[in-house]
Amino acid sequence: WGYPLPGGDNAFYFLVRSADRKALYFKASETDPVTGEVYVSSIPYSTSYVITGFAGETSHSFYVIGRDESSGNEIVEYWAIPPAPGAYYCTRTLSPNSPLGTPITTPRAVEQIMGGSFIPPDQRTNSLPARQILYIGSSIGGVLAAEADPDGRYLLLDGPAGLYRLWKKSKKLDLVISSADVPFLGGTGAALRAYRHPNLGRVYLAMKPAESDPGGVVAVFLFDDTNDGILDSSEVMGQAAWEQRATIIGEAVDDFMNY
Repeated sequence: WGYPLPGGDNAFYFLVRSADRKALYFKASETDPVTGEVYVSSIPYSTSYVITGFAGETSHSFYVIGRDESSGNEIVEYWAIPPAPGAYYCTRTLSPNSPLGTPITTPRAVEQIMGGSFIPPDQRTNSLPARQILYIGSSIGGVLAAEADPDGRYLLLDGPAGLYRLWKKSKKLDLVISSADVPFLGGTGAALRAYRHPNLGRVYLAMKPAESDPGGVVAVFLFDDTNDGILDSSEVMGQAAWEQRATIIGEAVDDFMNY
């Protein structure tokens, strides 16, 4: 289906790149709450650049990462698609204005139907997404992985020099962890994922398949104890250590991913 966005019990959302990577398809699978019939829809949106990745924030808001073919610059856009009347959407109260160092309790996402009554996708009037360019440049040196802050403050980007944070409100780009300190975060192409642990706070996991580096590092935990945007510590793991510590993910609270 493609890249999953946060969903609910009755609707699932995905982003899919076109074959030429210059368009995306916003796909949804929704269940009519009255009849139980499942509807699958796909809405295309074009871009002027080559799409290289996505990072989901809510069911209808996400980051699109790309590359300009003429200049080679990387592009990061923030997209917000207004839910059509009659469509499901899954969202939570975001805190994009919360400054670094301010703890946040992430509210649970809520699934709703816009307008209260379900309307089949082919009978809806869809709107164009609101798009905002957050970054154009070459300082990251190639985005290898990305993950959105579930509270709407920033986007984490893994690049050759390390882990960056791009603030949605100010558009400021910070280098959070250098690959000189945690080499695993520079050049591995490890997947990034955010979790909330009941005792450890916000936890980010960077992970790659063990077979890609037999005997080497396969995962890194990044801990933000109070979810204030400051990474307090990290834990680098080989395969044996990961097998012991993977229970952290099993203990995480699934209150903002749900996909």
